[in-house]
Amino acid sequence: MQHLEKVVPRFITSVLLDEKLTVHGSGEAARDFVHVDDTCRAIDLILQAPDNLVIGETFNVASGQHRSILDIARDVVGVMNYRMDQIQFIDDRPGQVVRHTGDWSKINRVLGWKPLLTWQEGLQHTIAWYEANRDLWSRQLFMRQIPIITSSVKTFYH
Repeated sequence: MQHLEKVVPRFITSVLLDEKLTVHGSGEAARDFVHVDDTCRAIDLILQAPDNLVIGETFNVASGQHRSILDIARDVVGVMNYRMDQIQFIDDRPGQVVRHTGDWSKINRVLGWKPLLTWQEGLQHTIAWYEANRDLWSRQLFMRQIPIITSSVKTFYH
């Protein structure tokens, strides 16, 4: 289970709790997501690889595709048959990074790894997990919003 303040679990649990999905700024900040199954497969490949291929090396485990936070909110709302008007825009996060996109070509070249699950497949699996495991994540609801206090003493929630 990913930390509940992270965007995908936060959006999914917002829908399950019948709350608004809060999008920082314009929602154009973008991230690269890899499903946990693909990540575990990459770690397993690295652990089982010959030492001469992996010791001292760095491998990116990524999809190579970035997706905006607003698109993620829309995807979650669409898959879960929620209401688009429940997407709410709030102030941008201090220090917001515009985009993270990973390059997985090295791990593919060296170890043959590539992501197998598409964004939509991974999202559907993740939603199903949160729907089936409410007893596990509901104990951590306090982690969904983290206060950030800026130098001007303004409080934002992440």
